[in-house]
Amino acid sequence: MIQDRLLLLFCILVNSIVYSQTCQITSSNETAGLTNVATAGTAFATGSYTTDVHYYTNINDGTYGNSYSWISDGVSINGNIFVGISWSSSQGYLKGMKLGRDNNGQYGDRLGWVSVETTQVSSPNENTPNSDWTYVGDVYNDMYQGYYELDPYSSASSITGIRIITTDSGLCIDELSFFFLTSDTSDSSSCDAGYTSSITCGSDGNFGNATCVAKSCTASQVANSDYASTGSITGVTGDVISITCDAGYSGSDTVTCGTDGNFDELTCNAYPSLYSVYLKSGYLEVTFDIGTEMAGIALTLPLHIFTYLIAFFTFKLIP
Repeated sequence: MIQDRLLLLFCILVNSIVYSQTCQITSSNETAGLTNVATAGTAFATGSYTTDVHYYTNINDGTYGNSYSWISDGVSINGNIFVGISWSSSQGYLKGMKLGRDNNGQYGDRLGWVSVETTQVSSPNENTPNSDWTYVGDVYNDMYQGYYELDPYSSASSITGIRIITTDSGLCIDELSFFFLTSDTSDSSSCDAGYTSSITCGSDGNFGNATCVAKSCTASQVANSDYASTGSITGVTGDVISITCDAGYSGSDTVTCGTDGNFDELTCNAYPSLYSVYLKSGYLEVTFDIGTEMAGIALTLPLHIFTYLIAFFTFKLIP
């Protein structure tokens, strides 16, 4: 009996150490007036233990029980094991979520902590890079489906996908439920165009106040410049980048990362030449270029006649 109590105390201490620096989503039971949108989304996962009983599509099928749950096959993608839901359009602010091992109460194994991450990219799936996901918090996958409310709101207002990350390949999730608000009416995290709300998990294990941070623009480049390499122009809303055109090209200027997520358009154009001279089989061809469209007037003469003309004008000009 004493050994069992000591073991329990040890587990509690270990758990407090492991999660002392993580922000946990507040547990609650408030779902009144909220609609579960998980069933309207598309499930994805790193893999599944079976193709029926513990398959990933069970995660949002609206049916409870061990036979309609998800367990990983242990395979990771980009170093993570996860299951998630994506939507074809933004769902707004993530208000809260539900998850559990077996809402029918028959199985109490395969429990544990999981991390919640959201994304704003279009049509996210299991191959969406880790850099496109934002950590929201940690929740405990208990036997029965518990409701966890985000307080304050999640770090994004235009969520298109949510994934649940586990470090235990044997963890079992019966059903995922997600609840959204289309707009944020109680928090000051509503941001201007080109900015998104961000919440930082502090070292004390609590979330800080939401702040508006600039969004990244789509990487770009300008041919025949010092930023000719693909994707070399990067920045966030409001950033101004100076572009210098190569020698022989004009158009050096600055480009700004706009609120639409794109940099200004800029082109480096080659300087027009005044004339070109070509020697072709005893004939000398001189092409005079006029106008910015490089239209040309060509004069072709036998080489000896061209030489005669040069000598003639030389003698005429020299007394």
